[in-house]
Amino acid sequence: MSTKKRLICLPTFFALFVLVALATGKPFQKPSKSTEFADDDDDDNEEYSSVDSPEIAKNFNSIAKNCDTDVHFKNEWQTILKDFDYHCWNDEQMQSYVAEKWQQKNEWFLSLDIIQQTDVFRLMIIHDKGGCYADTDTEPYPGFAYGFDRHKHSQIIVGYEANFLPGQQETPGRGWTEMLPKSLAQWVFCGQKGNQVLLNLIDVIEAKTKDPALNRENHREYRDYITKTTGPVVFSQEILKAHEDPGNDILVLPINANGCGQDHSGSSQCNHNDVRQWSKHHFHNSWVPHR
Repeated sequence: MSTKKRLICLPTFFALFVLVALATGKPFQKPSKSTEFADDDDDDNEEYSSVDSPEIAKNFNSIAKNCDTDVHFKNEWQTILKDFDYHCWNDEQMQSYVAEKWQQKNEWFLSLDIIQQTDVFRLMIIHDKGGCYADTDTEPYPGFAYGFDRHKHSQIIVGYEANFLPGQQETPGRGWTEMLPKSLAQWVFCGQKGNQVLLNLIDVIEAKTKDPALNRENHREYRDYITKTTGPVVFSQEILKAHEDPGNDILVLPINANGCGQDHSGSSQCNHNDVRQWSKHHFHNSWVPHR
């Protein structure tokens, strides 16, 4: 079709669109940027990524002590993300990669505890290659492939692991008092290659781990030290701050996507048939070492 014909057709198309809108009673409205989906299946309530931006690469990464025995849901990931390249990194491979590709960060990286190294490496590998990361005890649901395909042009895809109801965070025995009331799941996320937000996050983490005021001796518990220097607290703070910048295209999924069955946040029960649910974290691997 010629340019002239396109220009002629546009007013006609717009007029028809307005007539349909008036007939249905639905106003012409661009989908709003939101971090929540509706409780029903109305797609108009979802947040869409811009098709003008690049697609997230179809790479899948996990980290394990032993990639042969410690990856609980490898077959499930390879089935659901069947056209993704799958890679598991053990400690030695992870450290060798950083020594080669992140030489300026290598000395700092090796100074970290191993759990902190895994926190940082997942950001590095998604920055370098693009794709998705998931902990080895994260079970994928069919909704992951469905959701990824719909939002694959997003700069980053993350979701809440906790979105506490009033008064729930302080409930004794939950072990959540060191976390943010709204905490993002660091155990599963996706991002575009060359992601500046992830690069900035790595720099923030480096500064925090080098800050004398944030050293381990100044924290009541080891868990508190990790969450605030390399873990979910700093991850959530920086990603959510970047999400507020209109120049970034960051999709923040609601608690149901990656936190199904979390009664503290009022999420729905886990259901493989619910396409809004992307994954379930089974908490098989305790990252807090015996001290």
